[in-house]
Amino acid sequence: MPLKTGDNIVCKYQPRYEQYKAEVLSVKDEDIIVRQIELIPVNVFKGQHVFFMVEGSGYFAEIVNIQGNNIHMRSVGTEERDSFRVEDVMPVIVKKIENDAYIKRAKVISEMGMDMSGVRKSTADVTEDTVSPVVWKMLTDINTKIGIVLDLLTFGKEGLMNAEEVQVNISASGMSLNVSERYKARDCVEVKMLLSTSPPVGIIVYGVVVRVKELRDMSASEIAITFIDMEENVRDELIQYTLKRQREILRRQREYRIQ
Repeated sequence: MPLKTGDNIVCKYQPRYEQYKAEVLSVKDEDIIVRQIELIPVNVFKGQHVFFMVEGSGYFAEIVNIQGNNIHMRSVGTEERDSFRVEDVMPVIVKKIENDAYIKRAKVISEMGMDMSGVRKSTADVTEDTVSPVVWKMLTDINTKIGIVLDLLTFGKEGLMNAEEVQVNISASGMSLNVSERYKARDCVEVKMLLSTSPPVGIIVYGVVVRVKELRDMSASEIAITFIDMEENVRDELIQYTLKRQREILRRQREYRIQ
């Protein structure tokens, strides 16, 4: 169902996935204006990406202006929630597991990719009278750097720092890639991947092999994996990442054509 004036939506601001309720004030071509029902967080800014859902369709937009509680956005794509797909190259580890993929939970393994709503609530009462703004900024910077260091340690523990980069076709519902190991349909797998965001985000998902295609050289095969029962925050990470990568690819294609 297309977006229309009067729709009540929940905007998810990237990259922290902070969620705020809003009402659609106007929709004209790619231009969208929404009114925040809740107070606008201080970290909403021009150029920031926004994701929201309307009747099963995902809308992706970029903030172009902020006037009071009204946010002007420009649509950069709309896709069915799980079908947004892109070609990419990234560090990936695929491992066959026992038939318990249906009870395992996907997760984000990055401190920097965690939901910050608890932090927002815990710092809501902080004022200049209680903490110096200079000291607060310094503590925030230190916390960010510690998060990045913890991420790198976690990625190393999960084997992602030394994982081979492979070409994949990926969406929020599954992926296909070439592997040297032998798989068959209905095999359960664990997939670890490192998304090249800033900072990088590590993800662990579980799925089932739904297709196996032997390649000509017989030393590898192409497999297609369907992800199972993915957590909302993991799905959002993948949706936003595929959107970001598609925009980068389209921009490079336009630049190449101009040259």
